[in-house]
Amino acid sequence: RGLRLVEAEDPYQLDDLAPSLPVVSRTASHEPERLRERPTAYLNVDPYFLRAARDLDRCLLARAGDDGMNHAGIHKGDLLIVEELPWRDLRGGEVVAVLIEEALLARHFFFANERLHLRPANRLYTEETFAPEDPRCHIVGRVIGLMRRF
Repeated sequence: RGLRLVEAEDPYQLDDLAPSLPVVSRTASHEPERLRERPTAYLNVDPYFLRAARDLDRCLLARAGDDGMNHAGIHKGDLLIVEELPWRDLRGGEVVAVLIEEALLARHFFFANERLHLRPANRLYTEETFAPEDPRCHIVGRVIGLMRRF
């Protein structure tokens, strides 16, 4: 009889299954295709945080540009985990990442009366509405998670 030391697996170690997502910067809303062209960095993300995604290849990371959603727990500078989706595939009330002019923001999404309604959680900010084809606004996709640094 004897004791034998075994190598314990690190529960926080990322394996090869952790996808490397681009960290994107803001871009003009009328040029949404440029969003992925020059990422500022790539970050490996634990697949646990991506379990709500339908397609991992459509996921990216983007910084929240304002405090409009701080009452929903999203603060300026947070890294949003975004799954790129067309606005027609979104459900009312979902939190989305949206390019408005050159700012990348998080907002609650609603579609009513042939208009995109982008509602902040913080009442100090106003709801904005846009026609779906308005070049000043581009819905990037739904927010499926966030990461924050203290």
